[in-house]
Amino acid sequence: RWDIVADKDLEMLIKGQLYTAHQATQKLRRIPLKVRIEVLREFGDRLRAQQAKWRMLTVQESYAYNAFLVSFDAILEIFQPSYFDFIEGIFQPVQKSGCTARLEHAPYGVIGVISPQNSSFPMLTQVLHGAFLAGNALLIKPPHRLALVALALVDEFNGVLKDCGMPNHLINTVVHPNTRKILAHWLGQKQRNARIDNLIFIGNSKRRDEIVQTCQQAGIYNPIIELEGVDAAYVHEDLTDERLRITARLIAHAKNAGSGQFCVSLKRLYVHPKVYE
Repeated sequence: RWDIVADKDLEMLIKGQLYTAHQATQKLRRIPLKVRIEVLREFGDRLRAQQAKWRMLTVQESYAYNAFLVSFDAILEIFQPSYFDFIEGIFQPVQKSGCTARLEHAPYGVIGVISPQNSSFPMLTQVLHGAFLAGNALLIKPPHRLALVALALVDEFNGVLKDCGMPNHLINTVVHPNTRKILAHWLGQKQRNARIDNLIFIGNSKRRDEIVQTCQQAGIYNPIIELEGVDAAYVHEDLTDERLRITARLIAHAKNAGSGQFCVSLKRLYVHPKVYE
């Protein structure tokens, strides 16, 4: 069970979250990258040590259990030492032609996140990882009917942040059924003193135009949007009977892997008339 914010409390809650998150991200920017990397190492170690817990929560949340099994090890790759070594190397000064060049990153600030109704573990883990590494704070709206894994992940990460002495209020959640109301508050349509600096939307492509237009009206022109694909497969006439049997199995896997919950699941299938039957 989790609490759903009442309409009468929504404005005050988000106003407070925006204020504290903007303060927190300013503090986070002063923390060296190496320290942030060590915090993420700790987070990755805790996730790996509690695989049974996340498996159990994913089963309770939705039917996307197969997606979890496939994605768990892959997601934890972003916590490997080789990945963090690569990130550190990017930000090192580079000597070239007698001069020194340096890449400087500029965090967005506070990012609003509308998380998906399924595959919460892989999708939200990547968002938490990338946002913190880049120096951003997050306001997260999980699906109000399936908030179990999202809230547990945020709670786990906030525990790591607290244990490692990171600023408070970097990661906040609001559970409410009306996404449009959340966006209106996040984008400053309800209050003028604070708003998010960017938006991450993971969801249905039918909402794309509405999300983009709403963000542009608020002055956010580069929201980060991840939608489902329109992935297709084509079966040509030159396949032998043996290859056709193999192809049929591959197509069935492409359509049904992860209970069909992957964004790259097969959506369209074209078959040459000569081999259709």
